[in-house]
Amino acid sequence: MKIPFPHLALLLWVQAASPQSNAVLSCSNFIAGTFEPGATAYAFGDRLNIRREASTGGTVAAALKIGTPVEILSRGREEDSLEQRGLREPWYQVRGEAEILSTGARGMAKGWLWGGLLAKVTLVYDVDRDGTNEFLMLGFLSNQTRGWGKTAELRAIRGGKITQRLAFTVFDSPSQRAPRHTLWGEIFRASGLEPAPNLLRLGFHDPLGAAPSGEWLMVLDGAPLTLAVGAFGLAAGAEDAGYRVLFPDQLYGAAGLLAVEGLPFEALTSTNVRNAARERAHYGWDGRSFHREP
Repeated sequence: MKIPFPHLALLLWVQAASPQSNAVLSCSNFIAGTFEPGATAYAFGDRLNIRREASTGGTVAAALKIGTPVEILSRGREEDSLEQRGLREPWYQVRGEAEILSTGARGMAKGWLWGGLLAKVTLVYDVDRDGTNEFLMLGFLSNQTRGWGKTAELRAIRGGKITQRLAFTVFDSPSQRAPRHTLWGEIFRASGLEPAPNLLRLGFHDPLGAAPSGEWLMVLDGAPLTLAVGAFGLAAGAEDAGYRVLFPDQLYGAAGLLAVEGLPFEALTSTNVRNAARERAHYGWDGRSFHREP
């Protein structure tokens, strides 16, 4: 399914969702469910094979390093799409700097790459402000359960190497083998929490609804990456996203607390999801991580 105007949805949501956060840190955001010609995508794995033909049997011409940007030249035919680990993705003709296997030297390579090897969200940032950009990349690993959740992994990349990683479940429709939602992200310093952590907000927007459908907050400070909270809901309209993440300023000065209002994940997998009761959970901040309050 082609998602109309994903970047417009991102801009509207970031403005509406972040009144309690300070300015977003220096960050370039790249979003994609599927990629259109002319877009920039990023290699999610290391030494990815660029092939001469859009097939696993195609001759390998070059190898991409993780985090390498590539230009999308064209998208392969739908009938040539490949399914691996339960994920069905098209092939893309790409161009980017890679190791040319015939010579062993680095240079510009052109060829075909399976879409499941490209990051779905890539953020380029400099959180520690040392003048060197890092990458945060989200990609899908499998959909072997064919259920409501796909296995995804968030990877922090620095100097061409994975420095941190965090696996978690992405909410999605069980009938879709490829990602159905527009994914987006932003990095910000949370107010009302001391010391104020750098948080990554990752979310998805259901194109069938009028509002965002869910999000995750990740703590970037320290190692390893940690999941702060997850919030999921059904987008009933622009005024009701089905869930809310509440910061201290919205909790009547409850310093050091976040709250999530919405549906428990288990409710989303039930057949009576629209009648499920909303819940509120509180999470305390201890300076390094969030812990659910009793």
